Amino acid sequence: MYTAHFDKNFDTDKWQTEYSGLSYSAAKWLAEKGVVNIGVDAPAIDHPSDIDFSGHLVCGEYHITNTENLCNLDKVVNKRFLYFGLPLKIRDGSGSPIRAVALVED
Repeated sequence: MYTAHFDKNFDTDKWQTEYSGLSYSAAKWLAEKGVVNIGVDAPAIDHPSDIDFSGHLVCGEYHITNTENLCNLDKVVNKRFLYFGLPLKIRDGSGSPIRAVALVED
């Protein structure tokens, strides 16, 4: 059984405000390359200082799913995998918590 370990010195403000993110042009470049889902291990796909939510805007324009707060992405770097994002059925919702699953090719 896995037990979460929380660091009492962990700065939650930093976690929520200091991470990289996509600019409008970067998100549009991904969209034009045919990306159907942008997944990140951060609170949002947008840069924290981007008050226009540019990454989200591009996702809306191109009907791209964005998946935030993923973990263990280091396990799939440079590997082929099939991704499943299993959402909750939320009536009239625009987002949902998901169970993220990656089936990694051997």
